[in-house]
Amino acid sequence: MEVFQALILKLVPLYFIILLGFIAGKWLRVERESIAPLLLYIVVPVVSFKGIVETEISWITLSYPIFFFVVSASLALLFFTIGKKVFNDGEKAGLLSLCAGLANVGYFGLPLLFLLFDESILGIAVLLMLGLAIHESSIGFFIAASGKHSFKEALFKTLRLPAIYTSLLAVACNLLYKCYPVLQFFDPMIDSLDMAMDKFVGAYTLLGMLMIGLGLSQVRTLKLDLQFMSFAFFAKFICYPLMAVIFIIINKYYFPIYDDVVLQILFLLSIVPIGANTITIATELRMDTDTVSITVLLSTLFALVYIPFLVSVGTIFLGWF
Repeated sequence: MEVFQALILKLVPLYFIILLGFIAGKWLRVERESIAPLLLYIVVPVVSFKGIVETEISWITLSYPIFFFVVSASLALLFFTIGKKVFNDGEKAGLLSLCAGLANVGYFGLPLLFLLFDESILGIAVLLMLGLAIHESSIGFFIAASGKHSFKEALFKTLRLPAIYTSLLAVACNLLYKCYPVLQFFDPMIDSLDMAMDKFVGAYTLLGMLMIGLGLSQVRTLKLDLQFMSFAFFAKFICYPLMAVIFIIINKYYFPIYDDVVLQILFLLSIVPIGANTITIATELRMDTDTVSITVLLSTLFALVYIPFLVSVGTIFLGWF
């Protein structure tokens, strides 16, 4: 119970940022259309680059992204197919695929991890999150775009996203720096660049949570699409963590590859709410964001109780956290 209460209190400030986003959108006329490209094309790539370039690269760490990529892509494809049959609407099916495949691992997950661990786990977290970032910048974005646009248009829009390119560049820089000690000559410049990139980590969470409030502030109608939300919640809060638990059990008792810290981080990132980037991507694709904005907000509110509860369960039965 102490863990449950303490975590709720620590998570509350994130909801205050959502409120500020709502105020900014409603009364200060800040538009989400100006924040969405900033996140997709600048902030997300820089944070991904920083986390990867500072991590010790090995075959084990390079395997970290596989789980989230496979899970996110599988759920996105599954619920896109279900959405097309249930709703008979490609755009709505695309939005459902975003809700199913995108977890709020960055804007919500990173602050959550820093509440339970120190910032030394940033590299592990970013490499795990890279799988979802690759999905988001490739299959996830493409599936959502194909719900409204032609195959060619969807592919073109997907290839414009920079996050996957900066992530590959970060891996290359990391390996080059390790293999060629002469590059350490540039350490003073690299330290200065690292200090500048540190600012993006805070901006990453701030802008992401503000996007939820901005999205809600511009909702035209507050009509709840209970059918859509039910599918989205089932995908994110049942299917996603269930696949994580199965993976953790297999790893822990049958094929031990990752240590407990990695498994704990993986579990925490699997139980975060629906990704705020569903709003960002829907905005960028000029899709109807009303339903998805409300769904993301409700999932984030639900997470205030859901996450502390599951963390408490992990503490009691596994001795985690």
